[in-house]
This record gives sequence, structure tokens and C-alpha cells, in this order.
Amino acid sequence: SQSLLRSGQDILRLVPITGPVPGGREIAWTKAAPTARETSDSLAARLRSAGQRVVVNIGGTGEVVNAINVNPHLIAPDAWIPSLVRVHAERLGELFPPDSVDTILSYRLPPNTLNWSVVLQGAHKVLKPGAPITLRFQGAGNDARAILLSFQHLRFRHVKNLSASELEAIK
Repeated sequence: SQSLLRSGQDILRLVPITGPVPGGREIAWTKAAPTARETSDSLAARLRSAGQRVVVNIGGTGEVVNAINVNPHLIAPDAWIPSLVRVHAERLGELFPPDSVDTILSYRLPPNTLNWSVVLQGAHKVLKPGAPITLRFQGAGNDARAILLSFQHLRFRHVKNLSASELEAIK
């Protein structure tokens, strides 16, 4: 359960906390942590206001300067990942408005870890028309074939299979 509270221009999302609280009440309210969408919107707005492009790094750990890193942080501790949106890449289409992302890329993704059909549907939704997507992997797996099929199905253009572990396309 949650509640909304207007505070000046902001609407705060509040969640209940239960148990012993000051004043002897059974339930108290605290400000909820931002949702993944709120975090991604805030990071994208900050980039745009600085005149920068919105670049999303799938599985990113900060290796691309000023990129929004979409990473569930299963391995890397999030304390040192800048601009982190802590979700799986399959939720990419929920994180940004349609046609709002300038570039999507990935580096060093472990093979066979993502549902590429879902990831690329989300990528196609959020990429601006004419925007590129570049995907690179560690090692080989079945990812290249699945990605190429999804690129074709979603009608990405200028699809390039640069190697078994590197692919590019344009929305």
C-alpha cells in the first residue's frame, strides 16, 4: 500500500512502515525510494539539460562516460556504478518514453543471459528514429542469431553482424 502527498510542486510517494515507531503508533509513513522509471527519467532529464545525448548502456558498469547504466547489479556492487537504473534489460521499454533515447549499447555482456526478443522490442520502442544500437558480448553463445532474427522482425535497418559477438543496427 502507498499514499501520495503533494509537497510544493512535487508529489511524494509514501509507503507504510510498521512496527514500533516513535509516538507509539502502529503505522508510520516514509518517502518511498524512486521507481526505476523515475530514476531513468531523472537521469535522462539531467543529460538533456546539460545538452548531452541520452545513451543507455545495457549491463553497464560505468565504462561509458555519461551513459545511463541499466543493470540489475547481480555481480557488480551498485555503489560504484554511476547513473545506475537497477533493473533487468528486459524492462528497457518501460524505462523511457517512446522515441526518447539517442543510443543503446552494451559491452562485455555475458552470453545467453537476456531474452533478446523482449530487450529489442523495448529498445525499438524507446530509440529515436535513426538511432543506433550496438551490442557486444564476452565470448560466444546463441545471442547473435537471436538478435539478428529480432532485428529483422522489428525492421531495424542497416543491420551489421560484425562478428559472432558484435552486432549493430539502426532503428
